[in-house]
Amino acid sequence: MLELAKKIRKVIRPTWFDLWGKTRAELQGAKVLHIGCGRDVIPGAVRLDISPSVKPDVLWNLTSFPYPFDDSTFDFVVAHSIIEHLSDTLGVMGEIHR
Repeated sequence: MLELAKKIRKVIRPTWFDLWGKTRAELQGAKVLHIGCGRDVIPGAVRLDISPSVKPDVLWNLTSFPYPFDDSTFDFVVAHSIIEHLSDTLGVMGEIHR
């Protein structure tokens, strides 16, 4: 019964690993920025969030540009369920691209 509940949860509220399981192997050794990380932890990723309560590596408001990183610092940027909550979507996407 517990296994069925876990499968149902993955469909209803998937975690980052549920959605990106195939990519997790690709991320080994890559420089990863996880913006709007909340309490999620991606091993080896730099965690950026506005909330000090989640203890991110970098405390930052995603609508404050530029982000505190040099150009091309990261190989991957993970932004799971965050961009749609920000007022300047194009500005955030520009920073991710940078």
